[in-house]
Amino acid sequence: MSENMSGGKIAIIVALIGAVGVITAAIITSNSKIVVTQSPGQGANVSSVPTNQQSTISQESQSKEQYLTDVAPARSKRRCVEFTMRNNGTFIMNGTEYYTGYILAMGRFTFPSSFVIPLNGRFTEVNGILGHVDGKYTADATMQIFFDGVLQQHLTKQLHGGMIPEAYSISVEGVQRLKIQMARATGTTTFGYADVTVK
Repeated sequence: MSENMSGGKIAIIVALIGAVGVITAAIITSNSKIVVTQSPGQGANVSSVPTNQQSTISQESQSKEQYLTDVAPARSKRRCVEFTMRNNGTFIMNGTEYYTGYILAMGRFTFPSSFVIPLNGRFTEVNGILGHVDGKYTADATMQIFFDGVLQQHLTKQLHGGMIPEAYSISVEGVQRLKIQMARATGTTTFGYADVTVK
């Protein structure tokens, strides 16, 4: 049963549990849910729960990290291989096998390797594991980050063939297009950015 009172919609739900004789009524308004429980010979217990708790839970679930390869597949890939949980491919860095992420390969005289992610301003942070791919040539290179076509000099990072995989995060609040590029290689080499998540 529902009815309008003072411009706000109110729904009243009543449940009777015969065996125990407990009557419960829930009055749901646009702002809160009031639950009234009464047992035989006892007074009524009243509790109120704000309905905005549901929106809070929804916001919390949206803030959880997700694999970037699942929510925003790479575009404009140049000498880049994208790994997802669906394509059954893997790559190894320092003996650890990774199922999601990207590898970028290049030589000394080739154009930079890169990929572009359409973030569309939906995320605030990108996190992953950056390292050298095992079994490949071990030359050095430079990683460059572009926001909407603009090079972010402060995020430029030197990559070394013998580097140990390390956590690498990028703050991307408001960014529409994220480009990750490997350039200036001293020889043939391959680097990976693994288990990349966004939130």
